[in-house]
Amino acid sequence: MTDWLPELFEYDTTMDLQQYINAVYEIFKENFIYNDVYYDGEKIAIKYTPIRDGKEASFYHLTTSGNNEDEREVDLTRCARLSWIKPIIETKHTDIKIWSNFQKRQTSIKLYYEKANYLVILRERNGYRILWTAYPVIYKHTRKKLLQEYQDFIDQKNNK
Repeated sequence: MTDWLPELFEYDTTMDLQQYINAVYEIFKENFIYNDVYYDGEKIAIKYTPIRDGKEASFYHLTTSGNNEDEREVDLTRCARLSWIKPIIETKHTDIKIWSNFQKRQTSIKLYYEKANYLVILRERNGYRILWTAYPVIYKHTRKKLLQEYQDFIDQKNNK
């Protein structure tokens, strides 16, 4: 799929699910707890609270899916791609479409790697940026919407 992203870390049915989650958590800690992540020279923060099962809120959100935050379920496709987040944020790879948009009184920075249909979203805060979410973009209409947002951003930038 790519020659610059880590290989997928897919669930192996020889281990139980909790062992897999713990292994994915080790990747998360290596990338976001023990080491810093930078975007445009600024350190990226993660959400630490609320802690769930002894793990930070960002880990929980990045490895689960569902509309209700309290009822999200483990998402193996998100887990398998967790190691992609840091390189997508830090690389200057030309295939990553990057834009910002302002919605609901918040500025988001979107990094979309179209070849892998993977999106990372950072949010602007007072004086820092936070890793908000990351996920595979599975629906065609969502991919189309993202590409339109990107094109609108480029068009607006070029018309200034």
